[in-house]
Amino acid sequence: MAQLLRVAEANLQANSELRQQQQEQQKQLEAQRRHSEALRDSTADLRTSVMELREGQALWQNQVDELRSCLRELLKEQSELVQIVAQQQHILKDCQEVIRAMLEQMRDDHRDFRSAISILLEELHQTVRCLVLKSGGTLPKPVRHPEVPETDPGSQPTDAASPGEGSPS
Repeated sequence: MAQLLRVAEANLQANSELRQQQQEQQKQLEAQRRHSEALRDSTADLRTSVMELREGQALWQNQVDELRSCLRELLKEQSELVQIVAQQQHILKDCQEVIRAMLEQMRDDHRDFRSAISILLEELHQTVRCLVLKSGGTLPKPVRHPEVPETDPGSQPTDAASPGEGSPS
């Protein structure tokens, strides 16, 4: 009986150790199950993140493609604008040359016009002097025009009629 008791105690002791081992294994299994669930959740989250990243990358790639397209259009428009500016500058240069030529012509025409007017005024003055002298009148002292240079008071005027020319006969 003592032996039975010892066997029973050993059996109880072994059962107790087995229970402890079983409980530890249960704890380990539970921990592994929780760890496995966490891994599954993490994997699902990772898959979701990867899908979101792919969607974001596709959206980003579309935006990059749109930006490249816009940049190509802008470069094309810039090239066209550079050509237009060059044409406008050429036209402006031509206009400046035409205006410069017109101003020079106007200046020449104005000089010619003033010269012609001076000649006509001089001839008119000569004619009036001759008519006044032929009709027996006297000439007033000459008045200098502001644009005509002053002559030496001792010199004879170049347009004076000869003394016998203006007397009535």
